Amino acid sequence: MLLSFLRSWCVVVSLLAIGASAWALDAPDVKPAAGTYDHPVMVVIKATPKEADVRFSIDGTAITPLSSLYTKPFKLATTTTLRVQSFLDGVASPEVVVTYVITGVNNVGATPTFSPAPGTYSAPVSVALASTTPGTTIHFSTDGTEPTATSPTYSSPISISSNTTVRARGFANGYFEGAVAVGVYSFQVAQPTASPVAGTYN
Repeated sequence: MLLSFLRSWCVVVSLLAIGASAWALDAPDVKPAAGTYDHPVMVVIKATPKEADVRFSIDGTAITPLSSLYTKPFKLATTTTLRVQSFLDGVASPEVVVTYVITGVNNVGATPTFSPAPGTYSAPVSVALASTTPGTTIHFSTDGTEPTATSPTYSSPISISSNTTVRARGFANGYFEGAVAVGVYSFQVAQPTASPVAGTYN
């Protein structure tokens, strides 16, 4: 009887081990890989299974189920040690620790420039926008709104014939968005002239 009991106990332990193994969570997949970069990195985290909550920290603190919840890719522009872990139904995955060393000094895109320069003019002008950051796409607005990646894309000089404020910002892969350039263009109204000139006539 004792032998039968021991055999049954071994079967139970084996089944429990199989069950625990079946519930084990894989470590989350973190991209890009750890390393040294000369530009900001866009961090993408994938959990398996996808229903798992992914928690992370970028300040060196240990991960808990209450740590920051990953919901979408995010950028890191300074040297950072990222800690990541998945949670599902009370089960935690192995922790992933990734260190990104950011060495670039030009992580922010250049502010666009205007030509001709903003100012007061007496005739319509065509304003050209430019950026010194390679691969920059410039987006602009003339309605007072802050330019975003969905604002009109600059492709050719902007014709201006009335008082207008142009706002422009550059967007480039590997760079954070730079400052918004603001150019105010105004126009002088020609003073009316009388002909003949004022005077006494007979």
